[in-house]
Amino acid sequence: MIRKSITGSWLLKDTKSEYSLDATVPGTNYLDLMNAGIIEDPFYGENEKDVYWVAQRDWTYEKTFEVTADELKEEKITLICKQLDTIATLFINGEKIGEAENCHLAYEFDIRRYLKEGENTLSITFES
Repeated sequence: MIRKSITGSWLLKDTKSEYSLDATVPGTNYLDLMNAGIIEDPFYGENEKDVYWVAQRDWTYEKTFEVTADELKEEKITLICKQLDTIATLFINGEKIGEAENCHLAYEFDIRRYLKEGENTLSITFES
């Protein structure tokens, strides 16, 4: 069995194509927007009102990762997501691999057939 972590540096984009910024997973879009200087802390003062627009948009996290020929020899390759915040759709290399609807559940997706040798892209879109 081969284990590969895809936590760490990701790309965060809003689906209106206004923002594209470095992100950290695990994390949240609010933290990533704060770290980029786009919003102020929503838990301070009345800032929550000023950042309400964040909750009204769909956001996509994207990660590029490498897969080797040896890894592709594995009979099964599973993506394990310990927590996806509510409604999310997952894609690998542009193909839908599954959905999530409850942030209190872990999700597992068999992704073997979606992968290719070399560079692959995992995208997770969270609906507002």
